[in-house]
Amino acid sequence: MTLVYFFAFHQVTLASLLVDLTLFQGLIGFLTSSIPPGWSLTNEWIIYFLFPLIFSFVIIKKLYKWLIPIAVICLLVVCTVRGYYLNWANYKALKDIHGFNPEISETRGPISFLRTIADYLLGIFAYLVYSKGIKTQRLGIIVVPAFLLLLWPSADFLIIMLMPFLVLYVTNGNWLNTFLSSKPVHFFGLISYSLYVNHYIFINTYKSVSNFARIDNK
Repeated sequence: MTLVYFFAFHQVTLASLLVDLTLFQGLIGFLTSSIPPGWSLTNEWIIYFLFPLIFSFVIIKKLYKWLIPIAVICLLVVCTVRGYYLNWANYKALKDIHGFNPEISETRGPISFLRTIADYLLGIFAYLVYSKGIKTQRLGIIVVPAFLLLLWPSADFLIIMLMPFLVLYVTNGNWLNTFLSSKPVHFFGLISYSLYVNHYIFINTYKSVSNFARIDNK
């Protein structure tokens, strides 16, 4: 898909393409990724590589109670630190933001690794609660607020923190479990990452066609 983006839209240099093929594009701020969400691929494969070590360390040292506090600290740092050398890719969008701001989705570059680590720690927390057979049926009171927060642009921090509890609630036999287990939703779940990586194909194609047809994109 990196090659498809490169040859179809010609939006990046050959140097950017070569870096994209190494999956290190998320660490090099002066190059643009062929795939716009491509920066996250760097985060994910590096954290995937570290995940067995992190998970084993948590289990051996019995750091269960520290998972959420550490995740909160990581996210607070992401919401507060806006320096160019730590958050280069979207610096223009963040340069006028001072102090704490919950819009984590704007984060790119090295500081974004803290966001990824926080996500993985929350995932480990959810797994450990589930594996210990702790009852989570009453977490339904969190489900509705979690979905409503998706309508609020500045709720990134809260959405991330609520996600493990939403996942735990879904593990029970309830309406949400039934809905998410249906064949259509399950299918879209299986291809969701591909949709995430490739949705810019539709955006860029629309822009190209509309420009050719002189359609106002505004």
